[in-house]
Amino acid sequence: MAMDYMTDEDVDYYGDYEDDDMLVEEGDATYMSITDIFKQCLEPTLTEAFGQVAWMLCACLALRLLNHHLNVGQRVDHILSVCLGLVALVSVVGGNAIFTIVPAVMGYFMVSTCAKSSGILHSQIATIVLVCYLVVREYVGILPESWEQVRGIQMIIVMKILSLCFDMGIGYQTTLPSFDQYLGYIFCPANLIFGPWIPFDVYCRLFEGQTQTIWWVLPAFGAAVCSFLSLGVSSCLLYWVFLGTQSRWLLTFRDAMAVRFSHYFISYLSELSCLLTGIANDSVITVTEPWRIEMPRSLVDVVVCWNKPMHRWLRVYIFRPSIKWGTFQAVLWTFAVSSMLHGLNFGLTSVLLSLGLYTYVEHTLREKLATIFNACIRSRKCPANCSHTFKSDNFTVFMINVIFGLLAIFNLAYLGVMISKSHIDTDVPPTVLESINDDLKKWKDLNFLSHVVMLCIYLASLVI
Repeated sequence: MAMDYMTDEDVDYYGDYEDDDMLVEEGDATYMSITDIFKQCLEPTLTEAFGQVAWMLCACLALRLLNHHLNVGQRVDHILSVCLGLVALVSVVGGNAIFTIVPAVMGYFMVSTCAKSSGILHSQIATIVLVCYLVVREYVGILPESWEQVRGIQMIIVMKILSLCFDMGIGYQTTLPSFDQYLGYIFCPANLIFGPWIPFDVYCRLFEGQTQTIWWVLPAFGAAVCSFLSLGVSSCLLYWVFLGTQSRWLLTFRDAMAVRFSHYFISYLSELSCLLTGIANDSVITVTEPWRIEMPRSLVDVVVCWNKPMHRWLRVYIFRPSIKWGTFQAVLWTFAVSSMLHGLNFGLTSVLLSLGLYTYVEHTLREKLATIFNACIRSRKCPANCSHTFKSDNFTVFMINVIFGLLAIFNLAYLGVMISKSHIDTDVPPTVLESINDDLKKWKDLNFLSHVVMLCIYLASLVI
């Protein structure tokens, strides 16, 4: 299908573990030993991060062990899920956990309404109501520092509610979950805080007496290593490698890569929490594929592999119901909903909408080129038995794909700088207008080059 690539560029705020103050400022030094970087940055950063998530990981493991060793019935299992989820939530965000109650309670009434009706009309209304709630909360009623702590959590809760609404509306889920089932799903410690989104039926299978083996420890250990290694790269090692660098574009590349590795940290941490809880379905909990992001075939591949569960959610519940409006309209609507799920933060919204346009332009151009030259140069890799005359191992085809991959890396650096950490020190929170101007300055300093390049590519695709 033409739009199998649709997804969200899922950069969520789940806490900022980066501390540039631990590093010597670029202007003050041009060298630090690996011992210095370990003592001054890696050790304190990793220790602090582990301290912040330790209780959450313990809650996940506790749910697994209690579920496996206590035969107390599914109702008690769901109550345990709620209680341990709240323990994990409070351990990470403290008193701000109270802000999750409103959407959770409101969501059950929405799910109940959708269960009594057929079709997706009520589900679409629920979508509008809940994403508007997130947008309003972004700017009204909560201190910015408090909202930043719970924004990603609220988004996961809303995604769970809406998936249940749509599943009830289309008849995939035929029975209304009991209130304890519903709350257990919403507050399950496996994915309440860092994600990933999982379907309701996957959650329910946690309590169906699945066979347990000790081998789950190996993928859990691997996820933990990848997670904290990514954190070390994003918070310390990248700044050490680029210490003393003055080139604007190299610094842009560094900041964008730091954003990506921060995302890998969260992604692997969310896989770890799922594995500790007992969710071992690879197709459900595999969140990201860093190798396909760092060495991309196309921006389309980056978008798909950035957050695979979110990609699945957006494709099933947002894109497919809106495809009747037309492909381009469905693309924009999907990225718009993604932006609203993130609260319509200007910087992130600009990146998401730019990605929507970029991927559409690239997809359109490469489809035309693949048809004209009968070659495997589409945005997504062709299957081995495709009908193209010139396959991926053809040198010219290979080089064309490399060029598009380099273009994707360039665009990632440009777009990523918009959501990199701001280095402006001030005791007064900026106004909305000041924040927008500060964000736009990041692209203005780069002469809006990526947008200009993609505009030229779009014009070229019209001519072809």
